Amino acid sequence: MGSHFGSYLQFAKVKRGKKSPKFKMVDAEAVKKICDIYDWDGKGELDLFFLGDVMYALGMNTTKKVCVGLGQTDEEGKKFAKFDDIVEKVNAAKVAPDSSGTYHDYVELLKLYDKNTTEP
Repeated sequence: MGSHFGSYLQFAKVKRGKKSPKFKMVDAEAVKKICDIYDWDGKGELDLFFLGDVMYALGMNTTKKVCVGLGQTDEEGKKFAKFDDIVEKVNAAKVAPDSSGTYHDYVELLKLYDKNTTEP
């Protein structure tokens, strides 16, 4: 309980404006290395169809809604961005509110695959 209470106090300080939140920037070189995997023609650009894949490879659990808001497309070859722009998009996703799903979202997703449920 002590650790959770400490986390609450940290949150409360930020909410009251006594302490500003610190967001750690992503490692730009790590982002570029992952982008390079998807750069089949060597142009230094990422097909934005793969933006969510890059974030997942970085260990982020970013929602599709956030990725689409940052330019992710539903088809390959539609839109491209330079690696430096991808670094900016990854940083934006990291600080975006509701950038990853909640526990409730997870439970709702599991219900889609639950074959033993008796609920309608």
